[in-house]
Amino acid sequence: PPIFSATHDFVMPSSGGTILGAIYHSHLPAWAVTGDNKSLIGCLLRNPINDKDSNQPGDPDSHTLEYALRVPAGLGEPTSATPQKESLAYSTPLQACVAGGSAAVSLAANFSVASLSVSNAYVTAVKTGTVTGPALGQIIIRVYQPTLQGQQLTLTLPPSPAGQHWQATGITALETALSAAKTTTLNVAVNGNQISFFAERAITTLAVSLIQNQ
Repeated sequence: PPIFSATHDFVMPSSGGTILGAIYHSHLPAWAVTGDNKSLIGCLLRNPINDKDSNQPGDPDSHTLEYALRVPAGLGEPTSATPQKESLAYSTPLQACVAGGSAAVSLAANFSVASLSVSNAYVTAVKTGTVTGPALGQIIIRVYQPTLQGQQLTLTLPPSPAGQHWQATGITALETALSAAKTTTLNVAVNGNQISFFAERAITTLAVSLIQNQ
């Protein structure tokens, strides 16, 4: 030691089994613990010009990196998804803007593109397919659950328009087809506007489409 490992969104130092807090960040630094387990070290520079000489910086410009220090009070375990939710709220806060110009705009009191049945999992992305593209009418929904043991989830979509129904299938993070074994484990089932599946790993990716009734 120290051996540096990259982290996404947050790192949570602990001592004697007690979580000391969390550090939230939007970039991807590397962190390590000293040999005596008393200090957490953050690495700011990760991309040298010459792989054989890590002392040469790869970017001569000045940059500002921002971190948020989270006190331990009320901080849940990583498996609760709370640190991940808070870190994303810090690094990519929700934004809103006024729609409709000067005209009065009436918004629905409650609207969601997709929601999950449990609090320790959530939708991280809803987007047009990168591989399939919008021509096929597919949207990609990515679900994150950090329980480390897999769990059965139900994803609720808006009701389908008249004459259409929802269809869903599991795909890889690269939006390619799953193997037969993984498709069986995922076990996607559609019932109206609800999609049930078994999230075996942290990230599950679904391709969802509206299909005309026959």
